[in-house]
Amino acid sequence: MRPYPFSISKRAEARIDLYEPTADEMIGGLFARVFRFLQIFVLDSNLWADDLGRIILRGMLESVFYLRFLAKQDQDDMFLQFQRYGIGQEKLYKMQLRKLLEDTKLEESPELLDYIESASDEEIANEPVNVTLKNFENARELAI
Repeated sequence: MRPYPFSISKRAEARIDLYEPTADEMIGGLFARVFRFLQIFVLDSNLWADDLGRIILRGMLESVFYLRFLAKQDQDDMFLQFQRYGIGQEKLYKMQLRKLLEDTKLEESPELLDYIESASDEEIANEPVNVTLKNFENARELAI
């Protein structure tokens, strides 16, 4: 029988705060986003075109920059701000979808309505989350 590539002792060394999991959730989410971009890019050769590849690469790099920035800062309030920024972006997207439905520019479906009506900020109890129209941080500055 082959041993597992990661031993149980390595898993025990991981610093995961079960009482305040926001930092771990943000790091895990950004890592998963980068991996998802890579997976989609590798599996779909249509995305290998120069113009489309650049779009995927930009999304991957932006996620890596945010991942490195947040990990370097290692401040709980910064992770919470990033989480709230993401929730605000989702709320803005849902508002735009709702407007497109009202203007009959988008076809209504049960799945779309369920998504629009789902709670965006249920992770943060009893706190309204503001929608921010600018980026969380300047990606160019983070890249430098």
